Amino acid sequence: MSAECYLIEAATERKATGTHTKLDVKDVPANCLKVGDFATNFDLPNAKGTFIKLTDLLTEGPVVLAFYRGSWCPFCNRELHDLQEILPQIKASGASLVAISPQLPTSSAATVLKNGLSFEVLSDVGNHTGKGYGLVYSVPKLERPFYALFGADLPKYNGDESFEIPLPATYIIDKSMKIRYAFVDIDYKKRLSPAEILKQLNLISKEKSSFDKQPRVDVHSKI
Repeated sequence: MSAECYLIEAATERKATGTHTKLDVKDVPANCLKVGDFATNFDLPNAKGTFIKLTDLLTEGPVVLAFYRGSWCPFCNRELHDLQEILPQIKASGASLVAISPQLPTSSAATVLKNGLSFEVLSDVGNHTGKGYGLVYSVPKLERPFYALFGADLPKYNGDESFEIPLPATYIIDKSMKIRYAFVDIDYKKRLSPAEILKQLNLISKEKSSFDKQPRVDVHSKI
């Protein structure tokens, strides 16, 4: 049986039997954090084992936060490559870039090496941060062999038997921890374009520049 046929059969059987996972991927877009919400802080290890906090990053400027499924996902690797390509422009705008997956630190380190990444790639083992953003779902049992067929041994990559992964998402967070832009699509193959990321960062930069140019009132001046 081909992988495509297997996935169709698995989905059909799940519909026929009425079985459901505890967290369903189709419910993620409606329940995840959105524009206007305040981002959830995190304190996660990078590929070198150094812990990185969102609040620390935000002291320097906005943060582009990308959740990806893992290095086993070709669409994720392409996205990471595209993000690396625009890293100089992201930094020039005063922002920083972070990618998060549920992979073990060793898997994240391999991802950095494989893709030649020079931005922070963090390990959210157990998906605690991903759950804080409302992005995590369980891969249905009937579909797990399909993942294994393509080398996506999730227990090996993630270090647990939960088979939980985040739906890919990109957030742009301003210094107040407010989410200024959010991209979450039920189709895991779709990712936010690099051009849109730079466009949104430019808008934030223009707002800051306009604010900085506003005249200040000296509250200590004499009336």
